[in-house]
Amino acid sequence: MLAFGCNSLGANPDTRYVDAWSGGNVSTASMVETFAIVAPRAGTLRSMFARHQLAGGNGNAVVYTVRVNGVNTLLTVTLPSGAVGQGSDLVNVAAVAQGDRITVSAFKAMSLGGGSVQPTISMELA
Repeated sequence: MLAFGCNSLGANPDTRYVDAWSGGNVSTASMVETFAIVAPRAGTLRSMFARHQLAGGNGNAVVYTVRVNGVNTLLTVTLPSGAVGQGSDLVNVAAVAQGDRITVSAFKAMSLGGGSVQPTISMELA
């Protein structure tokens, strides 16, 4: 199991990178590698779940995408802000090799009107 989470995504439209489960804030693109989890073995990432723990925001969506070595994969979950809720991607998978860097981006096309949604993201490394 790999897990990511943070306190706030920020309000402005942009792409941020969710912390590797330290509960801190998200980083900008220049710090993406700071929050990577290194794959302990080769395998397949699957069964991605994302959850907003707080109802912050105005209903605009956040798209969470798993990245491997800085490249987007097909593992994505889209969640509206403004409500507690969760979503999943139980269809797509992403292959990783031992030592690959795994990150999760949070893309906001429009302002959230407040970014305190406290997202948690988890997935299986099978």
